[in-house]
Amino acid sequence: MPASQATFKEYEFNIDISDLVGDGQLDEQRFKNSFKMLKLNQLQDTIPVIKDSYNTILSLRAKSIATISKSKELYKYSDTLNIKYLDSTKILNNFSLKDKIGILNGAKTKMNSALTNVKNNMTTIKRKRKTLNFFDSEYYGRIALSFSCLILFFIGAPLGSIIRKGGFGLPMILAISIYVLYFFGNTFGKNLAEESSISSLLGSWVSAMIMVPFGILLTRRATKDKGLFNVDAITQPIKNFFLKFKSKKDN
Repeated sequence: MPASQATFKEYEFNIDISDLVGDGQLDEQRFKNSFKMLKLNQLQDTIPVIKDSYNTILSLRAKSIATISKSKELYKYSDTLNIKYLDSTKILNNFSLKDKIGILNGAKTKMNSALTNVKNNMTTIKRKRKTLNFFDSEYYGRIALSFSCLILFFIGAPLGSIIRKGGFGLPMILAISIYVLYFFGNTFGKNLAEESSISSLLGSWVSAMIMVPFGILLTRRATKDKGLFNVDAITQPIKNFFLKFKSKKDN
């Protein structure tokens, strides 16, 4: 509606996303409990529940493997002898050939059962761990994003005072470079955190930690009314070298 004007205290705007989630599926539990749909306090309450569920699965799987391998029986009798090297083949020599075959087959069966148990539950454990990483990364990422806005202010404001002139080119190049560096650090840290390569806390704050030194450096240079780069410190020694070389040649 062109040339229209509306005055209101509160305005509710509905966006049709049925093409994305399907008709009548927006109220489903999987959308309500998504980490992107929850508030910060809701994430804080949900994360301990997911962690308890994940730790319970790990504990059950560990007990299952311990039961299969009968690990408790390995420490049934304490050994007071201090043996530096133990040759397991000599132990088998105490048994007959038939008993040796039975012992080795039993060990192989228990090992295969433990490996099968681990493989069958590996997908479930990885999915639970990744879900937990999603919630953790979202929680810490929202806090880090708020702090990043403050850091980028301490980068942008000094840049504006340092680059007083120079047209459109240099400020645009610096702004794009800073954004690419921040975006790359944020994406890289988030991906590593989701794959459990690093902690979610560290992955969410990687980009902020990269930007902090730039903010401190630019703020200090702006308060001391210095330029962005001290070009004379690089070019002056070169000029002095050529001047000395030229003076020797003239003599």
